[in-house]
Amino acid sequence: MTTDLVPQPRRAGRHARYDLPLQIVVPIGAGSEVTRQIAGRSVIEMVVANLTPAGAHRFVFVLDPALPDVHDLFGRLGILFPQAQVLIATDAAADAAADAAGAGVAGAVPLVLAAEQLLDEDAPLLVAEPDVWLDLDVDSYLAAHTASGDDGYLTVVITDTQIPGLGLQTAGAPSGPASAGAKCYVDIDDTGRPVAVVADPVSEVAAAGICTFTRAGYFLNAAHAMLAMDVRLHGEFQVAGAMAELVAAGGRFGMYALGREDAGLHRLATAADAERFITLPVAREAVIG
Repeated sequence: MTTDLVPQPRRAGRHARYDLPLQIVVPIGAGSEVTRQIAGRSVIEMVVANLTPAGAHRFVFVLDPALPDVHDLFGRLGILFPQAQVLIATDAAADAAADAAGAGVAGAVPLVLAAEQLLDEDAPLLVAEPDVWLDLDVDSYLAAHTASGDDGYLTVVITDTQIPGLGLQTAGAPSGPASAGAKCYVDIDDTGRPVAVVADPVSEVAAAGICTFTRAGYFLNAAHAMLAMDVRLHGEFQVAGAMAELVAAGGRFGMYALGREDAGLHRLATAADAERFITLPVAREAVIG
């Protein structure tokens, strides 16, 4: 269905209210190049600076053991972010996830689960893609989530994807995973309430960037359910896919609109992405911090 989502303005000064520190988990998969330099600053530094809230928080980086030079990256992250926790997902954690799924493990969910013992189930959780820069004020985003009363929340962009029966036209092939067919869409019911994130183009609203949960336990329960039922999006266990399990358990989630794709969300996964990004006005803010 179509949607009338209005992009949220980028502004500082509104802060979320949490009783416990926000846990920010950044799963870094085998294909990520988070140390790529853009105008003298690494991608991961830009992402972290953009997602650091004013309130109490802690970062946890989880590295896929298949990353090239994973131990070197482990050390570099420890130097860049001395207050953060950095861990390499163990083979045991991957094996356990594989046993639960009954198939190969791929995606961010198993990486986040590798940090389960470090997470407080009652404290809020934010999971972020490691190579995406969002044009938002994170405190405004968090305040919007807490004000919504929703159990889960995620950033979305409005796409020009062709949707059968709706007559929407495709404006052109977007960059990054979207052009590879990896875009995930928000399924919205007749009341305008999002009910799931799916692989099929059921709306022009695509999930991307960050997901938050008022309790980490909500995500952990949903993630284990996803693995047990082998619920994948484009062949991977994606964090946004947990929203459907959250709804199935009686919860609900909301959306925070960033605007049109390639306007509010910028992928920095490839050299071509970086070259395009550095030409944009928002790049100055990302590089300077």
